[in-house]
Amino acid sequence: MPIFAKNLEECRDYLERGWVLSYPTETTYGLGVNPFNKDAIDYLDKIKRRSKHKNYLMLVKSIDMLSVYAEVTEETREFLFIN
Repeated sequence: MPIFAKNLEECRDYLERGWVLSYPTETTYGLGVNPFNKDAIDYLDKIKRRSKHKNYLMLVKSIDMLSVYAEVTEETREFLFIN
C-alpha cells in the first residue's frame, strides 16, 4: 500500500531510511532513492529488473552541489552555460 508524504521533510526521512520514492515527471512517474545507500540502489535495481552494471543519473540542484561529486572544469561550465 502506498504512503503519501505530506512534505519534503517526510520525503527526506523516507530516503534516509532507504525507501524508494515515486514522483511525477512531465510524462510519467519516476522512481528515486538515496544515491549513497547501496541497499536502496540494489532494491531499485530489483524493482526495475535492471542490470547492476547500468548507471543511474543523479539530480543536483546547483553547480556547487555538482562540484562536490564531480570535477567541474571550465569546459564543463561553458558547456552548461554557467560562467
